[in-house]
Amino acid sequence: VSAFEKVLLIQALRPDRMMSAINNFCCDELRVESLAPPAQTLESIWKNESMAAVPIMLITTPGADPSKELEEFATQTVGRDRYKALAMGGGQQEIAMELLRSCARTGDWLCLKNLHLVVAWLGSLEKELNSLEFHPDFRLWLTTEPHRSFPPILLQTSLKITYEAPPGIKKNMERTYAGWGDEFIGSGDERRSQLLFLLAFVHAVVQERRNFIPQGWTKMYEFSTGDLRAGTFALGGGGDGDWETIHGLMMDSIYGGRVDNPFDQRVLKCYLDKYFNDKLIGGRGQIMKGVYVPSTNVAADYHESISKIPEVDAPEVFSLPANIERSVQRASGTVVIEKLSMMASAGSGVGGFDREEWKKSLGPLLQLWSKLMESNSELDLTGKSKSPMKSDRSGPGSGSKSDSPVSSFVAMEYDFALDLVGTVNSALSQLKRILYGSGLLTPEALKTAGDLIKGVVPAAWEKKYEGDSKPTTYCGSIVAKAAALKKWKKRAKSGDLLNEPVDLSELFRAGTFLEAFRQQSAREQGVAMDGLVLSSSWDARRGIPGAVLPIMVEGMLLQGAVFNGEYLTEPAPNAKEVVAAPPVTIAFVERGEEEGSRGYIDVPVYMTLTRERFLTEVKIPCGKGEE
Repeated sequence: VSAFEKVLLIQALRPDRMMSAINNFCCDELRVESLAPPAQTLESIWKNESMAAVPIMLITTPGADPSKELEEFATQTVGRDRYKALAMGGGQQEIAMELLRSCARTGDWLCLKNLHLVVAWLGSLEKELNSLEFHPDFRLWLTTEPHRSFPPILLQTSLKITYEAPPGIKKNMERTYAGWGDEFIGSGDERRSQLLFLLAFVHAVVQERRNFIPQGWTKMYEFSTGDLRAGTFALGGGGDGDWETIHGLMMDSIYGGRVDNPFDQRVLKCYLDKYFNDKLIGGRGQIMKGVYVPSTNVAADYHESISKIPEVDAPEVFSLPANIERSVQRASGTVVIEKLSMMASAGSGVGGFDREEWKKSLGPLLQLWSKLMESNSELDLTGKSKSPMKSDRSGPGSGSKSDSPVSSFVAMEYDFALDLVGTVNSALSQLKRILYGSGLLTPEALKTAGDLIKGVVPAAWEKKYEGDSKPTTYCGSIVAKAAALKKWKKRAKSGDLLNEPVDLSELFRAGTFLEAFRQQSAREQGVAMDGLVLSSSWDARRGIPGAVLPIMVEGMLLQGAVFNGEYLTEPAPNAKEVVAAPPVTIAFVERGEEEGSRGYIDVPVYMTLTRERFLTEVKIPCGKGEE
């Protein structure tokens, strides 16, 4: 087995360890100890690599701002009066040109910040740089975030440096305190200094938690130094504000203003409640083991507390499970595979029809689709379900036996599945005919083939259903769902659908099913839909007391915890990333009759591990504790 074949084996059997395998493989092949390049200082870049005629471009990542460090370095090297800085945007282009000409002539240093905000103007900057003569001492520093439309010529002619924020809470807080300065920290009373310390810690936590997407945050929130600055203003003098006001400002206006997921908002609120309270003021509480909030306004005391923070952040600091590293590696591995696929297909599908290239690229997918169609030949792609269905568990108030909301949904869902499979089958059959010379190449077929060769799902398919991003997985999943829905249709027709466990992952529109189930529950109980709430029970024997129309849901997976059927527990560091959850009974009951929330936690249910499609939430017992 070769070294790369080992990587493929690990990717197939343990995708949560693929990134480690790739790193080891690259290090062995390149004969280096680490893939991370050694960090360079601005001084070494200036002395060893820079020239007057070559701009130095600092490409920043979220949360990283080189402006302060560059200003301090320039002040020490050429003097404050010989360093000019200008933040671009808001009509600063003419001023930038004047400063560029002046500094190039006198040998001063110039820093143009945030070039990604003025991409359209960068062509003029290129022309001006080509026409100038530079003093030997002149240096042009540029800062920008990555941007798709950035001019390639300016990139090629610049010395490019990636400026990343040092990882970890400790480095984050050190950077914050370096930006504040000792005089600012000690300029108020003790309470103000303590609040600033807590703010710096919470700012570091919410930023570093982004390393654990989608389990930390569901998406990349742009928490920045602007939020930290606004938080500093919100704290004011420290002694005047009460906790409720501080929580409200942080939650509604500052950090919470960037968070649009209700469950992420819940996490943020927990952080604010945990760290902004009287228990942590005056050296009476720990922000983490062995790290206390000083009870003075002396900057040295706060630097000493920061020095006690570990270099490597443990998952429990973020209130994340001990096995979170597996999720991170799996998510990172998925991104790497997608990028490798894009690189491999770069240039493919461009430039028109090439029969041999198309056969090589599309052949495996066409073979897979043929096998899927052969093994699911019972799917009727020419017709749709027309026969009426019996009402599931029809009872008083349910109406006629042919208008059950759940049965109507199943009929429409099955029709949708057949339509989608038919669309994909028609497109792939046309491509197969084109490859073997019996079909006509149309613009639609050319576009579909181009997308598939690039490894992406064609837009026409995604418009109907947004499934997996890989064409092979997408095709397999829609056929599997269609086959499962054929069984749903048969059970719904016999009236037994809700008497047996259901797997919501077999549906295309699981949310619509829950709404249909809610509507049917309202009919059965003779109440308005708005008066019903979802209740859940993990005790199959007890069920949901008083529920008129309960159903059992199976096939769910649990991430970030272990559930033994009685209560949630934390996973071990070497535990699996996801584990099977036991079947749960759900029912829509009248508001006020659902289970109490004490001893339970509301857990979100998503359709995929990426947490992009929220479905609902269920209550899971978490033991006797209140938190």
